[in-house]
Amino acid sequence: RYAPADAKSAYAQAVLQLPAWPSGCEPASLAYALNRLGIDASIEDVISVLDFDPEFTDYVYHYAGDPAGSGSAYAPVMTRAAN
Repeated sequence: RYAPADAKSAYAQAVLQLPAWPSGCEPASLAYALNRLGIDASIEDVISVLDFDPEFTDYVYHYAGDPAGSGSAYAPVMTRAAN
């Protein structure tokens, strides 16, 4: 395992996906990872910067669908949201 020499804790606040975001595992995971790095981010913060594709045709550059209902996204979508 890698931990920076100045790491104080491996703890980060839990980011709860349910009940509001049943298909929001990608935004929840990114919010958790950002919190672990010391960046205050909620699942709502992450969702607010996502580009959406309500037609479910592009999972690579858009969040296809809706995290509050049915949807998903591939890594490039979440990478852009993190940046």
